[in-house]
Amino acid sequence: MNRLALAGACLGGSLLLFSGVTLGHGGTYRGPGDTVPPGGGPAGPTGPGPGGPVTPGPGGPSGPQGPAGGPVTGAPGAGGAPGPAAGPVTGGMTGPDLSSWTFWWGFNKERYLNLKTRIAKIDGVITPGSADDIISGKASGRDTMRPSKEQIATRVVPALKEALEKETNKDIVTGALVALAKIGEEPLETQKIFQKFLTSDTLEVSETAALSYGILASPEGIPTLLSLFKDTDDGRKLVGGKKEVPWRTRTFAAYGLGLIGARTSDPEVRAKIQQFLLDFMKDEGLKRASQKDLRVAVVVSLGLMPDPDRKAVTTLQQYFAENRKKEEIICAHVPNAIARLLREAPVNERQQYAEQMAMELGERKGTETFLRPSFPQAIGLLTRHDDPHVKKCVEAIQDKIEKEVSKIPQVAYFGMMALGQISGTGDPGTDIEKYLVERAKQKGGRVMSRAWAALALGVAGYDQQEKKNLPPNENVGTVLLEMMRDIKDPEQLSAYAIGLGLMRYTAAKSQLLKCLEDVKSDEYRGYFAVGLGLMNEKDTTSTIQAIVKGSTRRPELLRETSIALGLLGDKSIVPVLVEILKDKENKTLAVQAAVATALGYVGDYRTIEPLVELLKDPKKELSAESRAFAAAALGIVGDKEDYTWNTKISADINYIATTQTLNDHANATGVLNLL
Repeated sequence: MNRLALAGACLGGSLLLFSGVTLGHGGTYRGPGDTVPPGGGPAGPTGPGPGGPVTPGPGGPSGPQGPAGGPVTGAPGAGGAPGPAAGPVTGGMTGPDLSSWTFWWGFNKERYLNLKTRIAKIDGVITPGSADDIISGKASGRDTMRPSKEQIATRVVPALKEALEKETNKDIVTGALVALAKIGEEPLETQKIFQKFLTSDTLEVSETAALSYGILASPEGIPTLLSLFKDTDDGRKLVGGKKEVPWRTRTFAAYGLGLIGARTSDPEVRAKIQQFLLDFMKDEGLKRASQKDLRVAVVVSLGLMPDPDRKAVTTLQQYFAENRKKEEIICAHVPNAIARLLREAPVNERQQYAEQMAMELGERKGTETFLRPSFPQAIGLLTRHDDPHVKKCVEAIQDKIEKEVSKIPQVAYFGMMALGQISGTGDPGTDIEKYLVERAKQKGGRVMSRAWAALALGVAGYDQQEKKNLPPNENVGTVLLEMMRDIKDPEQLSAYAIGLGLMRYTAAKSQLLKCLEDVKSDEYRGYFAVGLGLMNEKDTTSTIQAIVKGSTRRPELLRETSIALGLLGDKSIVPVLVEILKDKENKTLAVQAAVATALGYVGDYRTIEPLVELLKDPKKELSAESRAFAAAALGIVGDKEDYTWNTKISADINYIATTQTLNDHANATGVLNLL
């Protein structure tokens, strides 16, 4: 799994520096975090985290990382040997600088890019039938570019099963396990395969198998996950008769339970899972220092499931009140979890908690570096422009933007994103919008905050258009475009490009094309192409195609420009990407990771056959990493869901407050780091 995570890391996110290799921002890797180079790296925890390629999705941050590897395999350590056991690592400020806007984009971009829906188009027209009809193959004829149910059942699933029967390479095994889980065919038979790999002596393979139950999201997997989560005798037998279920495996089982609860339509199943997790929250005997990762997983998972009786809200509020001072990292995830549970609640319930968060934001209880950024995030989730509490909450956020930008910058930056979310629920021209425009125009002070303001304005404009079918906001677009002409820093420029792209402000096309030509930094250059893709500027396709074809050794740029072509509906790039992945001279794992991710996101039914051939490798010419990435790409192309599985966790999360199994800065093996 480690190498898969590695790979994924390259696939997309704010790739940062590792071992002297800069991998840039963007792509499929959701979380910041160092990655381990193939065959070694810093010794880590009891083995890499659960498997599958690193998180998908264009244009997201990928943390510090080095040459990306194939699907995660082997624990960190020389030769892939497991590193020494270690307790969970909490915190998050010892790794990369998370104040870059690219990290937020990486964790939240999926709903804005919406690539799966775009793949369902033929010649730019969305196909008839619901998304479920398209995925299940009920749509008549070839009215979609997605692979058919028959193609998945007869070509993809058998190829993945064959790989699991014959292969021993950890990268290929973990990649195939996660791919099967994402596809979701024959759940009972698939779970039997997962159970076989739970007993693997390689911890990362065993962990991947456990997490795969949750990705599969079949209720039949609940007993297995519960046995692992609770460390019962049956759970210990499932992992090969160990004296205890490893804490990492228990943590991934907790996330798995939350993923099943989030996807099931059966209220009884959800209630059962919720009660398991609530019982754990109340069990003082399990609250040991080594279980911090497990408690974070439980808090996050509770926030994924509907809570009609408010049992979870009540328990989480009580936990927060009792543990805030001694468990800051865990409690930092409570406001977001509660806000998710109350997001669609009646206004009086939303108001009560939003005003509580505004009050907390206004107070100063010690430093609380990890906790405080959660308050504006929760307010943004709970507040609409016409709510009675909007004025109080907006003023609280604006006050802290001014005061915190030089103290705890993420409070200010998340505050601006919250204002963008609130503004997006109303019409253009509000006072909130005017405030963000002024922040985007500022010349002095902490100028990086203007990049966040530009992104927040883009989010607001996107939501206004999606929800109210409004035209692009000319006033805001003009301001952002004018600012782009004066800004030189590529990191800030690229934020304006994404903001303008989200707004679909097509008057900025020529400026984005100019930046695409002039900016030399690969880690930001691709965002200008993504901005053009979001604007649906199809006449830029040939320009972007040329960049893709000339970027076979430049993974960050290759990934982002490929994503841009996917946004533009260009299908011609698929065979080009397949050839790059097959190229025996292309030994760079970062490039392989970028290509596999791009194939997964821009590929269509025509991608299946070449990827299956790559996985099988009948001529025995390809590296294990290339084949593992082929398995990963098959899982993305055939995914049963429109958004990748960990989007449920990553969207609106406080990624500053991290644990090793959530967002692993050192090894990229947390649930947010995986494809």
